[in-house]
Amino acid sequence: MEQRFFTVSETANYLCIPRTKVYELVKSKDFPSIRYGKTWRVDSSKLEKWIDEQIELSTPGLLCTTLKRIK
Repeated sequence: MEQRFFTVSETANYLCIPRTKVYELVKSKDFPSIRYGKTWRVDSSKLEKWIDEQIELSTPGLLCTTLKRIK
């Protein structure tokens, strides 16, 4: 059975970023997290969708920057 929710530490390991950055993300409105008592949880399936959205949003800028360097 796939794990439904990640802790902040698990999310940090999954994304290869520091826990402090995950705490910044969970406080933003578009990040798929919920407050559970005093802890934060991140929905793993929604996290995958969020990652895909971030890739789609960042790709055009990355592509333009890459093309400018080539010219």
